[in-house]
Amino acid sequence: MLTIRRALVGLLTLATASVLSGCVSADPWEEVSPVPVDADPVVLAEQASEQAETLGRLLQEVEARFALEAPDLEILDAGTPAEDVATVLAETVPVNSQARAFLWSHAEYVEQQWSRDAPAREVMVVAGDAEVLGVAGGDPVASVPVRTTYVLDDGTSHETAVDYAVSWRETTTSGEVRLMTVRPLYEDDDVAALDSGAGRGSPLGAVHDYVRAVTHGSSGTIDRFEGTVRTSEELRSALKDRLLAVPRYTPVEVPCARMGSTHVVYLVQDGADELLRFDVDVSGDDPVLVPYL
Repeated sequence: MLTIRRALVGLLTLATASVLSGCVSADPWEEVSPVPVDADPVVLAEQASEQAETLGRLLQEVEARFALEAPDLEILDAGTPAEDVATVLAETVPVNSQARAFLWSHAEYVEQQWSRDAPAREVMVVAGDAEVLGVAGGDPVASVPVRTTYVLDDGTSHETAVDYAVSWRETTTSGEVRLMTVRPLYEDDDVAALDSGAGRGSPLGAVHDYVRAVTHGSSGTIDRFEGTVRTSEELRSALKDRLLAVPRYTPVEVPCARMGSTHVVYLVQDGADELLRFDVDVSGDDPVLVPYL
């Protein structure tokens, strides 16, 4: 399984998508549209509450699996590796491809974090009340506040608090409600928004731009995406081969991994058994990105 071994470079300063395409930078935020007038607010609220409960249950499984020495698990086994977590969870809980990619990415991050520390004595994941925000991509979206508390062996504790945006879909045939996406919740001018995956300020967009530069740009183009410390030709070639071998991928941000202005994005390649990690800082005029292989 993938662990964080070495950064390919110190810092890679990325240009926006317009550098490669010649187009004006897109809006980095996708605003959540209002709920259709014919939607039943009571049903949506009930479904949102169920999805919040589902998210909390899934995150509890992942956190307990890797943070505790002898976890009490409902779905996973104590030996389930990070790369199998999403598959095992999906056998019990109906989730779509992006949600599966998120679960794998979250498991990868949690495993990496706790591989360096002594196990916690206890971990508690609490999903708060869901609030229906609207619709994105045709599916209802709700905000879900999640608080994770770790109690260490010495009795001290620390916690993380994250606001997630979850979407779901009810199938017309069976009535099954499927968790579609799990993403960080942003605000754009005090309006709930999601990362659009494009444009200046988008962590996912920065990763897309870097991937395009590595796979289809010239050496000069890639140089313009990098800062003063540049990737070696050997590492650049290895990364290009890895990306070209599996060109279809899903970029996923792990919200609980955010460190100040740095966002952690994993690249989940279709059919691959390892992930690529990118630390992305979008606080400046141009994104700064560090890939890990």
